[in-house]
Amino acid sequence: MRSGFAISLLLAVSLSFAVPTLNAQTTPAMGAFQFSDGVHASFDATFPNAETRIVESFWKNELRSISVKVTDKKEMIGEAARIPAATPDTLRILIKVEKPKGSTDAIAHISFLTTAGYVSPDSPKRMLDGCTAWVQQRTVTLQKQIAQKILDDGQRELARQQSTLNDLKRDKTRAENSLVSTAQKSDKAAQDKAAAEKQLEQLNADTSLPADSAAAVKTEKDRLKQRNQLQDRIKRLGHTIDSAKNKTDNLNWTIKQNDQGQVTQQLVVDKQQAVVNDLQQKLQAIH
Repeated sequence: MRSGFAISLLLAVSLSFAVPTLNAQTTPAMGAFQFSDGVHASFDATFPNAETRIVESFWKNELRSISVKVTDKKEMIGEAARIPAATPDTLRILIKVEKPKGSTDAIAHISFLTTAGYVSPDSPKRMLDGCTAWVQQRTVTLQKQIAQKILDDGQRELARQQSTLNDLKRDKTRAENSLVSTAQKSDKAAQDKAAAEKQLEQLNADTSLPADSAAAVKTEKDRLKQRNQLQDRIKRLGHTIDSAKNKTDNLNWTIKQNDQGQVTQQLVVDKQQAVVNDLQQKLQAIH
């Protein structure tokens, strides 16, 4: 590695490819990073909305698959790693994952040390292309995994919100059915009450008594019993009608509130559907 190259790399970081916050960039940006043993040229892969531990775990597994030994004290280091497309010799690979303050993106800084020094923009084409391809292929894989996880979460949320909307619709149907049955019950009670009132009126209008005094007493006693029964029935039916009216008022209020709730919930569902559609497009765009 040439003298002063690390310093020039730090000055060149501002010229590296910008990585969108919301859309994944699969081509690694060339830059420089301060590892524990100094500043080295690095391939920087950005993972939007990713947890640091997930990104670290992924790259550690990738190092293990091509390295003789992997350590992870201050940064992950793959010793005696092999990337045949880049070089026939073994490499030393350094990886450090960070999440800048205030950002939701995790960035993996990856450096490759060969017998000719750290791989940089002016390294031999085969070496540069091979390392770039190795980083890019794995970046695509992890970005897809993260995007799929976010999409799955979004779809679950959509299903939850749709279920809430479906519950509101079912509640309204039950309330409407209850409204119908309540109206039928009220109508029946009103008819029965009218019939009972007519019977009571007829009973009160009949003042005839048998000539026999004993029979007259029994007739009057039966008439009083029937009158009390009719009055009690009329009273109960009146309560039924009043109760049905209160229930009808409550059901109408419930249905009105339900309609408003459905409008609001439909907006939530539509918004979440738009989120899911956007997440699907972002997943499809990663390649």
